[in-house]
Amino acid sequence: MSWSFGIIMYLWVELGMAGENTNSNPPALISDTDVTYLTNTIYSQKFISRWKEELIPAGSRIMYDRFGPPSVFTWIRAYDTKRYDIHEYIASEGEDAVFSIMSAAARESAVTTLPIEEYENEGRSWVGTILSGLIHGSLGNTAEEDGPAVSAVPSYGTLRHIIQFEWNDPKDVWSGQYGWRPWRDNPYVYLNNNFGHYQGRQLIRTEIRGYGYLRPNSFGLVMTEARAIVALSKGSQLVLGGYAYPFEDKEKYRPECSARFEAYWRGSILSAGVVSTANGPYWNIMYEFHF
Repeated sequence: MSWSFGIIMYLWVELGMAGENTNSNPPALISDTDVTYLTNTIYSQKFISRWKEELIPAGSRIMYDRFGPPSVFTWIRAYDTKRYDIHEYIASEGEDAVFSIMSAAARESAVTTLPIEEYENEGRSWVGTILSGLIHGSLGNTAEEDGPAVSAVPSYGTLRHIIQFEWNDPKDVWSGQYGWRPWRDNPYVYLNNNFGHYQGRQLIRTEIRGYGYLRPNSFGLVMTEARAIVALSKGSQLVLGGYAYPFEDKEKYRPECSARFEAYWRGSILSAGVVSTANGPYWNIMYEFHF
């Protein structure tokens, strides 16, 4: 536990220092300064140096989702069931978070330092373009793996869409990403699309995943998951999500869906969401203000 705790505290201090020049509280894990830092920094092209630089943005989103405001109700439920055994649970979550941060930074560093684009330009073929996109989308784009599609609370990934225009060229009407994650316990393929523009960011973003689970003595279990982020007024958006098992008994494997409103303004986060489940709907309202 000691080594993971030390790294967590280091990342917390670094993330707090990244927000010192804003009106928000220094330890805040998301702020306008964070976004400026993530988008305007000139990164190194050497793997080890790049890996060190990628630790902060990776740690920012992972720590926010695991231990930030969206995780409050998860920790309350964990305490209700585990009581004082929650200390072991916290230690386990901390170690897993540290491993995720380090591996995400290593993967992002690998795809940016490997000469993938040079091979693509030399080939000048649609096959090279597809393969390059597959490598970038499978090994890299680690932020895509964060945050559930069906949720009543926001994630770092969805909040960034309010305050940052990501991998979509402002001149383009459409852009997309795709990839395959075969090394996970729940392997999946995904396709993300951005459509249109609204006040300097994507008008609509869609995210689709297809999961495949192996089952003994039977065919695999297939689950589809989708999320749509729709831009509203400046600093706010609507997030719709759902998942279903298209080839299974609907009574045994019931689909679920959610709708959530998110707003971000000068370090303040407002979210109101509802999830429809087999046991009935549940809702959540979250407001966090950084002085």
